Amino acid sequence: MQFISHIRQIDYIVSGDFEEATIQELHQCLLPIDPISFKRSEAILAKLKGDTEGASRKLSEVLKEIEKNKELFGFYEAEECLTSILKDALIGLEK
Repeated sequence: MQFISHIRQIDYIVSGDFEEATIQELHQCLLPIDPISFKRSEAILAKLKGDTEGASRKLSEVLKEIEKNKELFGFYEAEECLTSILKDALIGLEK
């Protein structure tokens, strides 16, 4: 359920068609046990609150975690791609 909730968050942000309350509700479905999705979600929330620095910091933490584990597990390549897509979408958001 966490994965689906996070993918929905990213889909809303990338499409540009979202309500902040919906993004917040989806974040409530996430747990820190999946730190990459959780931190990406925190980055989304930070950006929506106008905290561009906080969003950037969270995405940097995600990318650091991905880089640390990328050679061990192939799915980190997909996580890196998804993070890049989200980062580009967040840059385009006006707040």
